[in-house]
Amino acid sequence: MTNYSNDFLHKCGLEECPTGEFEGCCFYCPMKDGCAKACDKRPNECKDAVPTGECVNLQILNRDYEVVIGQITNVVTQKKRLEEKEKSLKDKLKEAMEKHAVKSLDNDLVRITYVAATTATGIDSKVLKSKYPDIAAKCSKTSNKSAYIKIEVK
Repeated sequence: MTNYSNDFLHKCGLEECPTGEFEGCCFYCPMKDGCAKACDKRPNECKDAVPTGECVNLQILNRDYEVVIGQITNVVTQKKRLEEKEKSLKDKLKEAMEKHAVKSLDNDLVRITYVAATTATGIDSKVLKSKYPDIAAKCSKTSNKSAYIKIEVK
């Protein structure tokens, strides 16, 4: 499994950046257009591209966990389809409950409760922070969040 979206994690093996301001492949340098020595080859097409440590780690991860990555991709895709199906079925059931004025349904399999539309009032933290930064600071709390991974199936 090759991941070309991570090819920016390469350096040129021939020479350092002529301006000394970019540590990577010329192809991704923001000053590339004005540079006489800039290379137009993508790192995956260039024989002189050298992977950085992070790129090597990504290649190892891709190789060693290819099966797991494939499985999680399938699970995420299936989950998305099931969530879409669930939403569609809930919408149909909500419509039927409204039509027949049923507030709840309880049987051996499931308990379903109709919850009517309501309004909610909240605080716009962006406005609070800009207009009343002292109050926002006094009312803010810090909480720890566990590390996690985010998966986006393309």
